[in-house]
Amino acid sequence: MTAIISKPAQNRLDSSASARPKWAKIRKPRRKHTRGTLRIDVLVADAAVRVENAQQNGKIRGNTKLLGKYRLTLVRLALALMGIALAMASWSEFVFFNEEPSEKLIAALAQGPLTAAGFVLDIGLFYVIPSTLLVGLVGLYGSLSLGRILLIGALTGYAIEGAVVPAVYADFPISLVFTSLSWHAPITVGLGVFILPRLLADPSALKVTLVSAILGVAWAVWTTWVWDIEEVAPVTFDVFLTFAIASMATIVVGYLLLWAARWPDLNLPRWACIALMLPCIGFFLLQALNGPIVGAILFVILVGLFVILRWEGRATEDSYQIRGINLAAFLLMLVVALAVYALLLQTGAPIGHQDLVVSVVFLGFLAWVIGVARGMLHCHRDRQQP
Repeated sequence: MTAIISKPAQNRLDSSASARPKWAKIRKPRRKHTRGTLRIDVLVADAAVRVENAQQNGKIRGNTKLLGKYRLTLVRLALALMGIALAMASWSEFVFFNEEPSEKLIAALAQGPLTAAGFVLDIGLFYVIPSTLLVGLVGLYGSLSLGRILLIGALTGYAIEGAVVPAVYADFPISLVFTSLSWHAPITVGLGVFILPRLLADPSALKVTLVSAILGVAWAVWTTWVWDIEEVAPVTFDVFLTFAIASMATIVVGYLLLWAARWPDLNLPRWACIALMLPCIGFFLLQALNGPIVGAILFVILVGLFVILRWEGRATEDSYQIRGINLAAFLLMLVVALAVYALLLQTGAPIGHQDLVVSVVFLGFLAWVIGVARGMLHCHRDRQQP
C-alpha cells in the first residue's frame, strides 16, 4: 500500500514538517517492513495517526509495545498515586492528629529532617493501596460533581478503614460512620484530593486565601482534642510548629505531584482502572474472613455505594493547573493555624474533647449525606430533561 499525495499537498506537508519540534517528525517511507507506509511519530500523550502494515502482518514494532505505548501514562499514574497518597496521609493522619502516626512523626522530626522524610515516605507508600482504588473509580466514573466525589470518598474511606486496616471491625457499628464517612469521605478525599487541588487552579486567589484561613482555624481548634488524652504527650507550641510545617510540606508536595500528573485527567483505559481496583478488593475479602457478619454488612454497603455511583454515570473533568499565587496563598493555612493554636494555649480549648469529636462526626456525616443526596437529585433532573 502506498500513500499518494498531490504536489501542493506534499509542499504543505513538507512546510509543516519543518515547523514541527524535534520530538515530532515525519519519516520518509521505508520499503522494508512498511512497504511505503507514511509514518508520523509523536509523543505518546499526543499521538496522531499511525498506519503500519507491520500490524497486519503480525509484526509490531518495538515502540508500539505496551510499555512503549503507555510509558508516559505510566509515569503520570505513578505521580498521581504518590501525590494522592501523600495528600491522604496528611489529611487522614497528621491534620486529623491520629495519635500513633502523629507521635511517630514528632519523634522523627526530633531526630532530623531526613528521618522525618523517611517516615512520611513510608506512610505515603502505605496509602498508595487505597489510592489505587480511588484512581480506578475516577477513571471509570469521573469526578466532575460533588456527589461522585463523596461516593468515591466513601468507598476509599472504607478501603482505608476496612481493607488496609480492620478498623471497621473494631468499634462496630459506629465504625461504619466514623471515620470512613464522617472524615475520610468529605475531608481526606473530598477536600484533600479534589476540592483543594481544584481550588488551587481557580483564577481567584482571594477565594484560596479565605478558604485557607478558615482551614487554619479549624486545624488549630481540632488539634485540641488530644489535650485530654493522657496517653498523648503535651503538644506544646514548639512541637506543633515543627509538626504543622512537616504536615503542610507533605500536603504541598502531594499537590505538586498531582499537578505534574495532570490529575484527574489521566485518560486510563477501562481495563487499567479495573486492574487498579483489584488489590483493595482482595484486601476487603481477606479482612472479611476475620469478621464475617460485619464483613457481610460492609459488603452490602459497598455494593449500594457502587450502584449509586454507577447509576449517576460518568462525568470527567480537565486536569488541575495549579497557579503559583494560589499555592502561596494556601500557605496562609499554616500561618493561621500556628497563630490560633498559640492563642488557644493561652485561653484554653473552646470546646471539650468529647463534644468536639461528636460535633465532627455528626457534621461530617451530615455533609456527606446532603452532598450525595443533592448529587442524586441533580442526576435525576438531568435524566428527566429531554
